[in-house]
Amino acid sequence: MAKKPTSRKSLDEALEGEQQRQTERAAARASGTDRVFRFRLKQGDGAEVVILDESLDDGIHFHEHNLKGPDGYYNVYEVCPKEEYDCPLCSQFKESGFVLYLSVLHLDAYQDNQTKEWRNGRALLGIKYGQLPTFKKVLGAAKKEHGTLRGVVLNLERPMGKATQSPTIGEPVEFEDINKRFDFIEDLEDEYGHDEIVGQDGKTVVKQADLDITAYDYEELFPHAYDLDACIESIRERYKTGAPAGSDAETSSWTDEGDDTPRRSRRRSRREDDAGDDIDTSPPRNRRRGRKSSEKAADEQEESRPRRRGRKSNSDEGGEEQEGWAK
Repeated sequence: MAKKPTSRKSLDEALEGEQQRQTERAAARASGTDRVFRFRLKQGDGAEVVILDESLDDGIHFHEHNLKGPDGYYNVYEVCPKEEYDCPLCSQFKESGFVLYLSVLHLDAYQDNQTKEWRNGRALLGIKYGQLPTFKKVLGAAKKEHGTLRGVVLNLERPMGKATQSPTIGEPVEFEDINKRFDFIEDLEDEYGHDEIVGQDGKTVVKQADLDITAYDYEELFPHAYDLDACIESIRERYKTGAPAGSDAETSSWTDEGDDTPRRSRRRSRREDDAGDDIDTSPPRNRRRGRKSSEKAADEQEESRPRRRGRKSNSDEGGEEQEGWAK
């Protein structure tokens, strides 16, 4: 049934709908899901990220399409259901690729326009199939040593060269002062935790406490990775595609209500797997410490953008993708 436009609703109906939208937007802002950034580097750049998940199993992995948006950039991301169905986007565009997403805290992610201070930002680290062996090796060693991935710090650098040989997230390289490709923060809450931020009314939560160091709710960010029926219906509706000729989808309904043959559930749980940030403009808790020696820290103050800062010392392929939303 077609919905009534706002102009045809009573004022009370329209106000109720608008209040609901405002409430949902405020909740998304407070939980940091209104704007979710995918971590990426320019060629020749480097950055440090802190893993927020406990293990690789706590991340999420699936096949994903990266499509060109109306602005001409490849910043449209779609979950691909090809493991269960004939994906219409695979035939309309190129085939999707396998990706593992982890939540990270990107250190010195951006510079505050007013204070000129470098601030951190939460982001999604998308590790593509070709890079997984390297990341599994490094993160496996880190977990073996520390018992968890949460608090593990990676030093990522993106090499120069052809796009196919220069993955957008870079690759783990050694920290020069410890001769390892990972470091570790013992007390993540003490280092980068923050208090709850409320609005001017003193009640509305603008940002949840310790949000920057909280792993994303992947089911909220990627609902179609958990509900393939909804995924297919959404793709068909938005891309105006039909079922491929001769496919199971063409000859049966998506729900298969009349079929008694047992089928694998099309809604998956995160735990059966084994393998997109609201920028923070609030001051930290004044607990920030540097992992570098005082001599190195002094040298870094002369640089326009310090490569590494604010950590306590404890010891692919991919084209020119743009930052995208995990929606």
